[in-house]
Amino acid sequence: MLKLSESSISLFSNAVYLLVVKRLLFILFVITGFGANAQMLDSTRNKAFDNLQLEAKWFGGFLWAHSPTVMYLQRAHTQAAELTVSKPVSGLKPWHLFYKNSVVGVSLIHYRLGYNDVLGNATGLYTFNRFNLVGNRGTHLRFGMGVGVGYLSKVFNKDDNHKNVTIGSHINALVNFQLLFEQCLTPRLFFNAGVGITHFSNGAFKTPNLGLNLPAVTAGLLYRFQPAPVVNRYQRNEFDINKQLIFSVIATIGRKQIYPPDGYSYMVNGLMFNITKQVGYKSGLTLTIEAFNDRSIRALMNYTDPNVNPKYFQTVRPGIAFGYDVWLGKLSFLFQAGVYPYTYYKGDGRIYSRLALRYSLPYGLLANFSLKSHFAKADCFEFGIGYTLFNRQRVMRLL
Repeated sequence: MLKLSESSISLFSNAVYLLVVKRLLFILFVITGFGANAQMLDSTRNKAFDNLQLEAKWFGGFLWAHSPTVMYLQRAHTQAAELTVSKPVSGLKPWHLFYKNSVVGVSLIHYRLGYNDVLGNATGLYTFNRFNLVGNRGTHLRFGMGVGVGYLSKVFNKDDNHKNVTIGSHINALVNFQLLFEQCLTPRLFFNAGVGITHFSNGAFKTPNLGLNLPAVTAGLLYRFQPAPVVNRYQRNEFDINKQLIFSVIATIGRKQIYPPDGYSYMVNGLMFNITKQVGYKSGLTLTIEAFNDRSIRALMNYTDPNVNPKYFQTVRPGIAFGYDVWLGKLSFLFQAGVYPYTYYKGDGRIYSRLALRYSLPYGLLANFSLKSHFAKADCFEFGIGYTLFNRQRVMRLL
């Protein structure tokens, strides 16, 4: 029987991957041709395609070894192909006024992780908002933030894949950040290039969970169907900056596993008291005073020293965090860094961080989804519900 060498298999895999990327670009050029003809028939245009954009993009990068135990997994450069459907903000919602020329959309991305036998491939679907930093109709510099879900084809298995110490579950959260330069080539065709990073993690829901961090350079083409003028229904002078402090309380719950892999899962509860101050039409500063009841701490301490029997108060951690809010109407992105003033268990250090999504519900209620981590290591996902105290109106009265 004919046996193929690893180099032959790698060359064949690269050829197939390049063929897929070329096909995506070919499809985009074909659509461009049809779009040019469709422009001549403006009277019969489909209004459903107004402002709609289609984008094909290539990513080339590497696996970031944020932990020494990940370094041996850096076998080859990572590559990805991404297909995106997006739309510039329409101006129909009040928050669009403060983010002129920004873009919202959804992306499907497929990653080759550079070590197929151990890491396999990753596929993700995420929604995003690309904020326009500077630029005009022809040239833009954009910063994009996206969150979604990812599927990893190969994960840790103690029997046949024990080398994969990064991920223990097939389903993971996906976070993507991009800084893109966009240049108009024709009235409807744009070229973009930039840098970005994609992160896959299950929030320690299942160990191991060092996570995958994938920095990359990007290049792509974007085609805009039937561009329509942006509608601006609101004026800036209709909104006043809220000078009042906004107080809210949020209760959270999460679940995490600790080492060794395939071990027990432990509940994590939290209670946050937030003080938010608006600093502009689009953002605010938030101070959080909180406490965590992490039931895994007792198990970690007993694992280190079986003679240790910590009391209940020794497994509760108080925390103080300070962060920056980005508001998009009812939705807000919160970036926080915090410190434990007191922690009996010091295995995680004293510093933690949080990336949170919060959504304003009727009657002053809040929904919270966040990822808490210690440096680059995820600690747990936090699901929560909260209530805005005293001042139930949203910061810019956009509800």
